[in-house]
Amino acid sequence: MTSATWPISGRTATLAFLLIACTSLSGVSFAADPVLGDTPAAAPLQKFVVTGEVRAQGVDLNDGDLGTNNHSNVGTAALEAEIQATWNINPHALFFWEGRGVAAAGNGGFQTEDTGGISNGKSFLEWRQSYFEFNNLDNQPFTFRAGRQKLREPYGLWWNNNFDSARLLYQTSLFSGNIAAGQNLFDYNTDSANNNPNNKDVARVLGEASWQYWYQNFFEARLMYQDDHSGVSVGDIQNAQNLDLGTSSLVYGGIRAAGETHFLATGDAKTAYRVDLLGVTGHEDLATTMPSGDSNRIVTAVNGQDVRGWAFDAATDVPLPNMKPIIHLGYAYGSGDGNTADGSDHAFRQDGLAGNFSRFGALTENTDNYGTVLRPELSNIHILSAGVTMPVFEAADVGAIYRYYRLADAANSLPSSGLVNNLDGIHKDLGQGIDLLFNTDILKEAHLASTRGVTDVTLRSSLGFFWAGKAYGTGDGDMATRGLVEVKIGF
Repeated sequence: MTSATWPISGRTATLAFLLIACTSLSGVSFAADPVLGDTPAAAPLQKFVVTGEVRAQGVDLNDGDLGTNNHSNVGTAALEAEIQATWNINPHALFFWEGRGVAAAGNGGFQTEDTGGISNGKSFLEWRQSYFEFNNLDNQPFTFRAGRQKLREPYGLWWNNNFDSARLLYQTSLFSGNIAAGQNLFDYNTDSANNNPNNKDVARVLGEASWQYWYQNFFEARLMYQDDHSGVSVGDIQNAQNLDLGTSSLVYGGIRAAGETHFLATGDAKTAYRVDLLGVTGHEDLATTMPSGDSNRIVTAVNGQDVRGWAFDAATDVPLPNMKPIIHLGYAYGSGDGNTADGSDHAFRQDGLAGNFSRFGALTENTDNYGTVLRPELSNIHILSAGVTMPVFEAADVGAIYRYYRLADAANSLPSSGLVNNLDGIHKDLGQGIDLLFNTDILKEAHLASTRGVTDVTLRSSLGFFWAGKAYGTGDGDMATRGLVEVKIGF
């Protein structure tokens, strides 16, 4: 594996990549993305397989400052070209590579469709994945992957990101699991603002297991050790845009029950459910900084503390009798640090690989688990959600989800936010939001057959509203809106 830092710059490189990608797609034999088990056993093995897609995306955020900067408006228009290439070395070994280029104009961020990650609004090239895979090891259902690869679980609460690692997977109809270990080795994005150098100093060992104890019902367990060994000392000068807030040694653990049941459902319909319980423990050393020059900060102190936090996230999707709508109900909680006198931080914090981005109910496209406008991390917060999703027309779906947000403990800011992040430190009422969602498969809806290598054309869209609560001080009552429209063409 080699570094993905290209000796070319910005928008010129990105546009060149897009032109090459789009023109090179014609005349190539396309097939399904090489996910485990995708290719039927009887199908002839293709030596080289290339797939690709182009996305056009528009995003607009209005009043994201909640009135603190003249109700600003931020918009972005972007075009993404992505290529996946597989070299099938033999029936049990392959090499997979995935890369993309994004040409963007505006001051907002481009949202990645599979992880939910937000860029800083600039154009870039990115090396996403590159790994070797060896499957059916010793004629057993084992698979080994080594290289940069996507770690993902269905809800994205634990991990949904690309990570340099070695990974061993096991899968049968009743039991599946995997263990992985690694650390990011290089910067994989040409835009330095999308590369936090501190991420290359975080080593992780993780594992997960899933047992299907009853048809379509699962018990799952996950465990991860995370070692941030970046090394922060008093007197260090840091770039204010990529602050290293400290080092840590943390252990995450959790269990999940998920599946489908006939409870509360009639006929062939089933109620879907998921319950997650998570905890984190360990030690961290946090840096205190102060300004040092125009764009730098100097570390003035490093203080250690123990970490003890927990979180809960549960949701259900209940189909209405003899009707299309599916009722969605959910509640999520991340502990805060209500007791600061014992030298420990009791706030739960997510592990740095989480995406909080998934699909649920009748939705066919991913959306933000905790709201498209506020987008908080599961830390020091209560999130209550209720709404409805349903299929419409022939190949489309809609959703309307309401959420109420409240701090677990009064604070001056959220660990992560899609809006201005200044709280009054007194009140707990963060506010409430509504998301309106619409997705459709355009080819199926229009009764058009795929042609000239085009396999699918889809639309993903969302419109979110957030009304700030008393915790935002002078912003109380202000409304922020975020809209997204994306069209994807797959090849």
